[in-house]
Amino acid sequence: MGRHLLPIVLILFTSACGSAVQSEESAPAATENPAPDQAAAMSRRMAEPSGTAALTAGTTHYQVAFKSWIPQFWLVDPATGGLPLAYAATLLIPNFSNCHDPGWLAPITTVYSRFVGDNHVGYDGTYRTLTTVDFDWNGSSISNYKTTLYVGTSHRVLDYFWPGGLWWSGGSTECWEARTGNVYGFPSSASGANFTFATWGSDSFLPPGYGLGDPLFGQLWGAFSGGNLTLTWNTGQFPSFGFQVQATGQPTYTKTVNDVWGLGSDISSPLYVPIIGAKLNCWPLHCNYASVTIPAPVGSSCAHPLCSTGVPLTSSCSSCAAAVCSHDPYCCSVYWDSICVSEVPTYCGMSCP
Repeated sequence: MGRHLLPIVLILFTSACGSAVQSEESAPAATENPAPDQAAAMSRRMAEPSGTAALTAGTTHYQVAFKSWIPQFWLVDPATGGLPLAYAATLLIPNFSNCHDPGWLAPITTVYSRFVGDNHVGYDGTYRTLTTVDFDWNGSSISNYKTTLYVGTSHRVLDYFWPGGLWWSGGSTECWEARTGNVYGFPSSASGANFTFATWGSDSFLPPGYGLGDPLFGQLWGAFSGGNLTLTWNTGQFPSFGFQVQATGQPTYTKTVNDVWGLGSDISSPLYVPIIGAKLNCWPLHCNYASVTIPAPVGSSCAHPLCSTGVPLTSSCSSCAAAVCSHDPYCCSVYWDSICVSEVPTYCGMSCP
């Protein structure tokens, strides 16, 4: 039995030694099998294209729109105080036009006047005022800056009522009036990485002094920095205001900065005359003053898409390129290779196809 054990022990020992020797003999020198970091560097050097020069970062076209709208359908007419008035009394109101002539029934006719709002809560839809600026941004300065002003159409609805008499029947009629609003210019300018403009207008049915007749006003400032765009606004608390930022024709960011839907779905009663007047005219006190910072569109001014390999990108061309290059300088100094592309989801929170 002892003789049988010796060969078994020798076989086990020999197998173990053989494995160890084989592993030692098959292990290549360190220069033949580099560490992972060295391997990545070597593969990057091999992948670098020869004779490729860095491209100039592209230019992105922007359009920033700033507008105001009334989300309710019915809005109080401050010229009448939101109350029914005798037809004769309406003839004494400045700038008040009647779209119906009651004739001999005028002494007993009552007029009720309301305005029609834009009837949408969110940004999309009609407007009271709208200002857009178009410009090109090359990553360091704004050029080809252009401002366009728009104004909506105001609608006043007049209801006429008269009681019946000895030989005539009582009745009512309704008519609508439409007028293009008043739009006012405001200094709009761009310098370096900054721009500013405003949306400003008033209801053409109402002369200033009627609360709602005072011009509605909102101003917007924009500043590019480090691949981001910071937008700061100052508006009254009536009506609703919002802006939309588009880059290369694609909607990138929409924000309502003041929402007056909370006043109610119908704001045509006399109660709202002082409320709206105060909210409309509080902007000099910065009653709605705030800002938001949004990222510039990915690849907006980069030499090529972030999810494609190519020449090294500049860290200023987008916030994502800056994030990748802060962790991997190779991507902005030598070549934007497949490793840089694989780092985009990690450092930018976006996926590459």
